Amino acid sequence: MVETAWNLNLSPKLLEIKYDEDKSFFFLENDFIRRTDITSIRDSLNGYQKGKYFYSFQYISVVSGSFNLCQVAPFIPHLNKSVRNHFRANINDV
Repeated sequence: MVETAWNLNLSPKLLEIKYDEDKSFFFLENDFIRRTDITSIRDSLNGYQKGKYFYSFQYISVVSGSFNLCQVAPFIPHLNKSVRNHFRANINDV
């Protein structure tokens, strides 16, 4: 994700990455960029974490049905986004 920001000459903190559940893709969408697929969510996160969970360092899989299929870490619900919108907060920031 940070490489996408660099390619756009933006600070990574300015990108608001969204996720399309139907296509399993991350994408950008804002006033100056039309919706653009970035990469497959599982492969992207798996490569970033070198195939291991961040906290436990156990191996994870990106193959559906696998015993060690990747899980979603704790998150801030998008419901909170509307509450924090007046701060222009990016709740997707990592």
